Formats: sequence, structure tokens, C-alpha cells
Amino acid sequence: NDDSFTDFMRAIDAMKQERTLRGLVLDLRYNPGGLLRSAVEFSNLFVSGGSIVSGQDRSGRTVWELSAQPNRSALADIPTVVLINQGSASASEIVAGCLQAHDAAVILGERSFGKGSVQTVHDISTRAAEAAVKLTTQYYVLPPVVAGESGRLVHKKPGADDWGVNPDIEVPMSPEQVQAAIELRRKADLIADWIDEAEREERPEVDALVREGLDPQLEMALLLLQARALKDLEAQQLARRD
Repeated sequence: NDDSFTDFMRAIDAMKQERTLRGLVLDLRYNPGGLLRSAVEFSNLFVSGGSIVSGQDRSGRTVWELSAQPNRSALADIPTVVLINQGSASASEIVAGCLQAHDAAVILGERSFGKGSVQTVHDISTRAAEAAVKLTTQYYVLPPVVAGESGRLVHKKPGADDWGVNPDIEVPMSPEQVQAAIELRRKADLIADWIDEAEREERPEVDALVREGLDPQLEMALLLLQARALKDLEAQQLARRD
């Protein structure tokens, strides 16, 4: 929404004040999307140039394109893992697909939903009744992974066997793991001040998501970032010796 990007940057600043930021997990699982502008702002943080997303009409012609601006790519050098699953749709697919196309992050989890249509609402009300019709006028197209090739269509069309964003590393989760992880995170995110003191429960430790194997996708993301951080540290030490 309108506040997401600002809230995200405040969280980044808070983390940087606490310690050096060596990696980031961007969790877009069950994220149904939102504003195109926000998707572009988030994508530009990690991508310093090139296309972010474009619009294609029913004839396959590109009718508009939004590109990254170098002065807005504040996190382009931060190792990042993006988590997606079948609940990631629309704007979240634009972010994940853009970062994947530009090799700006590792995409991990399960294939996204496949909602990439641009729709407009037209009023057809009469004096007798209010009515409107929603028309699909364009499709979102992700940047090509290989230069010179056509971009990837996000939307799942009838009969399609490939759609959305496919993860670089596929890590499935069982229904039991999904339910347990969602329940723990829901309880951990509750704002205590909004609940009567007599009804408050002890806030669970979010570390249990990894420690107890409740969220293998998050666990793998952390392992990848830890390995990358260790590699970078070793490279810095070798550079000092040279």
C-alpha cells in the first residue's frame, strides 16, 4: 500500500543502527500484491538499471515500460533471498520476477500464483441501476532473463503449463508446516496493547520457525545468506593479507 515502502526503509535503517547488514530475506509468501508504484520502488532498491516491468496489449505489443533509476538502488549490493509461494501474486510477482531477471536476489520457495493482468473499471450505470464492467486491457511482462529474448508473462492463461515466477531453489512445505508457521507468526505479531491484559498470551519466540523446523523455506534462506556472508568475510581477510 502507500506506506509499505516507507515502513520498509524505516525497518532497514533500524537494522543498520543495530548491526552491519550483511544479508536480507524478503518474505513475499501469501502476499497478494498491491500498488504497481510500490512494486517498482521495491524492485528499484535492488536493481540499478534496466527494465523493471512492462505492459503488453492483447496483440503482444509493449505499450509501456518502467525502468530502474541508479540513484534509487540503495540495497543493490546486499545479498538477498526472496521467498515466494502459491500465495504470492500480482505486485509481489513483479518484485520477485524483476530481481530474478536481473540476478539481484535468489528466489526460493514454490511457484507463484500467476496474476499479472492490468484491469480498468468502466461505469455503465443508468438511471435505473448502478453498474460497472471490469476489463482486462494489458498484461504485466517481466524483464527477460537473457538479453535479446522476450520477457516473461506473469499471468496464468487458460491451458498454460508455465506461469508466474519459478523459484531458483524449490523448497516445498507440508500443510502441517505451513499451518504451524502461520500460527506462530500470527501470535508473535500481535500487538499486546490491543488485547485485554487478562487475555494476553505469552509471545512465542520466532526463532522456533527455524529451530523446530517449522519453516524450511526460511531456514534455507538463512543458510544461503550465512554461507554468502562467510564467503565475503574470507575474501576480505585474503584482501587484507595481499
